[in-house]
Amino acid sequence: SAASLAGQSKDSAVEARLQYLRGKAATCGPDGRGSAEAEQLLAVAVKLDPSLDGAWNAIGECYWQRGDLEAARGCFLGALAHRRSAASLCHLSMLLRLIARRSAPDEARAGVLESLSLAREAVRLEASQGAWFSLGNAQLAVYNTCTAGSEELHRAGKAFTQACSPSLPPPKAL
Repeated sequence: SAASLAGQSKDSAVEARLQYLRGKAATCGPDGRGSAEAEQLLAVAVKLDPSLDGAWNAIGECYWQRGDLEAARGCFLGALAHRRSAASLCHLSMLLRLIARRSAPDEARAGVLESLSLAREAVRLEASQGAWFSLGNAQLAVYNTCTAGSEELHRAGKAFTQACSPSLPPPKAL
């Protein structure tokens, strides 16, 4: 019956949330984000409820901690496929900058520019301290990788100032 399917769906969502919270708690243990237990619990959460973007992000952090950057990227993209959140955008932006540092110059430039685009989107979605720091770091990466122009340094400074003074109105141009 429809009522029984709705009940199963609700139970599955509750179980997914429970596994997610258990997985997040396991990342606070001695192994941190490198915990195999955390990774397993978070994987169950994602399987039970693929729209749980927090679980996608948390398991992405586990993969990142282990050094599996492509798996981490896949998780952050999985989160973004379900919901465009500032947290997921910031995670992916940071990861792309890390990958860019290990890439050939042309690939590095493309990765850094994509990172900047994601950081800007994160600030537009949620002008939080973390999003502003991500944008500042992305601007610095553009300066270091692509342009070395003073305008990029100025933009980075504006983003860091905003991150440190969230009561200020947002700058005119991102």
